[in-house]
Amino acid sequence: MTVVITLSKTFFAGHPRCGEETGFKETILEGIKIHTCRLNYAYWERKIKRLKEVGGVLSIRQWNDKPFCSKQEIITEVPADVVGIQMLSLWKNFEYAVVGCWKVTPFIELALNDGLLLEDYQAWFAPVLKKNKEEVIHFALIHFTNFRY
Repeated sequence: MTVVITLSKTFFAGHPRCGEETGFKETILEGIKIHTCRLNYAYWERKIKRLKEVGGVLSIRQWNDKPFCSKQEIITEVPADVVGIQMLSLWKNFEYAVVGCWKVTPFIELALNDGLLLEDYQAWFAPVLKKNKEEVIHFALIHFTNFRY
């Protein structure tokens, strides 16, 4: 089984670094970017659970150009037994980040492990947090290594 996850090659419109390369490919290959955050925790939890049950790989890819309008290139593939998922809860004002149901995690640690500087990480999530009506938003933190918080 192959589960595909795509990453942006460039920062999106509305981000202060719009159009600049994210460097995700390089930071993954260098072992710096060790996870990614996605909305819809329940969806990703089911996908990762199934992947771990039947075996296979998490295929990490990036868009060659515009997301959903260009081809994907494979960055790397992670064996199912290495892939992990944890719930990440972010507060709208970036006051707290909690992994799982108890571990308060510094934003700088999350940002660096996601391959971003703190300012870029906060700018990445600001539109989602602003648009959502909830005070706390839950994400899937999908791990590419054996590291867990």
